[in-house]
Amino acid sequence: MDLSKRIKIKNEEYENGHPPDFMTHFNYVECLNTISNGLNAECKLDIQNKIQNGSNTLKKKVNLIKLIKRNLDEEHKTIEQNPAFAEVCVPWIAVKSYYLMFNLLLVLDYLISTQETSFNSTHDGLLKKFKNHLEKQEIVFNKKIFNINFKCSEIVNLKIKSGSNLKIVGINLKERVLQVLKNLSYTKLRIFKEKKKLKILDQKKREKRKKNF
Repeated sequence: MDLSKRIKIKNEEYENGHPPDFMTHFNYVECLNTISNGLNAECKLDIQNKIQNGSNTLKKKVNLIKLIKRNLDEEHKTIEQNPAFAEVCVPWIAVKSYYLMFNLLLVLDYLISTQETSFNSTHDGLLKKFKNHLEKQEIVFNKKIFNINFKCSEIVNLKIKSGSNLKIVGINLKERVLQVLKNLSYTKLRIFKEKKKLKILDQKKREKRKKNF
C-alpha cells in the first residue's frame, strides 16, 4: 500500500472516532503548539520607571495565574488517564486557558507601564494595547508570523480546501495556519455582530431581502 493510501486511511479512522468540531479544534491547537515552539519576545521599549513597592494586586494576579495553571495541569493528568474526558471538558478548558493568557497579559502590561491602572484594562482594551506594541515594533517575537496583525477582511476571503481542517497527517502547515486564522476571524466577526446587535441572516433570507429591496 502506497503512502497516500495509508495517509487517507489514517485520516478516515481518526474522523470516524471523533466529533468533527473536536477534531478541528484539536488540529488547530496542535498547529499553534508547533509554530509557537521555542517562541520568545523582546521588549524594545525604553522603560525608565521602576516599581518601587510591591503591588498587592500584582501578588493576587500572580497567585491567580498559578492557580489556573495548576488546575489546567490537573485536567491534563485526568485526560491522560481517561482520554474520553477530553471531549467533556473542552468548554471550560478553553475558558480557563483564555483567562490564563488574559491575566498574564495584564501582568506584562503592568511591568511595562508600572501603573496599577493596567489591572483595570478591559479585554478589548488590553488586546488593542498589544496590537499597537506589535505595529510599532515595541514588542518583537523571534518568529515573524507572530509579529503580524492580520486583518479579518483579508483572512475571511481566503479559499481553503473543504475538509482539509480534519486531516491529522499529510497536512500543509501553511494551509493549517490559514485555517486557524480564518476560524479566529469568523469568531471575531460573530462577536462584533453580537455586540453591535446586528442581525445575522442566512443565505435564503439575504436573497429574499435583495429581491424585496
